[in-house]
Amino acid sequence: MLQVILKRIAIAVPVLLIVASLTFFLVRMAPGGPFDADKVVPPQVMKNLNAVYNLDAPLLVQYKDYMLNLVQGDFGPSFRYPGRSVTEMISTGLPVTLELAFYAILVAMIVGICAGVIAAVKRNTVFDYIPMSIAMLGICMPTFLLGPLLVLIFGIQLEVLPVSGWGSLAGDKILPSITLGAAYAAYIARLSRGGMLETLNQDYIRTARAKGLPEHKVIIRHALQGGLVPVVSFLGPAIAGLIGGSFVVETIFQIPGLGRFYVEAAFNRDYTMILGTTIFFSSLIIFFNLISDIVVLLMNPRARSEA
Repeated sequence: MLQVILKRIAIAVPVLLIVASLTFFLVRMAPGGPFDADKVVPPQVMKNLNAVYNLDAPLLVQYKDYMLNLVQGDFGPSFRYPGRSVTEMISTGLPVTLELAFYAILVAMIVGICAGVIAAVKRNTVFDYIPMSIAMLGICMPTFLLGPLLVLIFGIQLEVLPVSGWGSLAGDKILPSITLGAAYAAYIARLSRGGMLETLNQDYIRTARAKGLPEHKVIIRHALQGGLVPVVSFLGPAIAGLIGGSFVVETIFQIPGLGRFYVEAAFNRDYTMILGTTIFFSSLIIFFNLISDIVVLLMNPRARSEA
């Protein structure tokens, strides 16, 4: 177990350095600069701004200075919000994004696991075909389409749920959570079905049934642990994807989270904010993948021996 953790950490460090380096040079290659959208200022003022933010130095010098600050945990100041650091802005938006991701993964797990288990137990029946058809539809429908559709139905036509905000009105967290979690619920449903079908064909399941155990006890006590291993493997990248992919949902529903800062940074060419959020999201992906691997090893002795 310790070897697996150390191996993942050893891989994570160079991956983060590569992500930081690629992002640094890619944002600098984009046309325009962080102050181009402002009103026209005298050349001397622009020169002073570039000097303050180290933009007048050669590109390689800027890269070296940024990486030295990065290894010390300093993401630098925001170009578009004077007096605020990138770390401060990430800490401001992160709790909201984490809460949204938590509700979304609850929706995905409850709906996905229930649908997948029922589809596996009732294989080749209407209880299998309908959930899997809906799951396929959920996989194909992007959040930028599902979100406005839910707003149109439940917010505008039925007027039963708020369509913007976070925590200010009763029920304003329902639509964003469903929008963000729907696609992952579809993936989890299909993974649960596949894992359960494979587990239900194992010898120890047939033995449990031959002993006369009720079917619900066979499913709950014996089949679920092995059948949900693919779901656990998927949860690591799924949680990271929910956090990193929340910017669309946060923009649609006007949620003041980290994803919305990310979108604004891209439009404003806020170099340090783009770099900081990209590196932070990459770290989350690596972290949750590591947690997922550890849980899978704990649940599956065979995988633990192979590791």
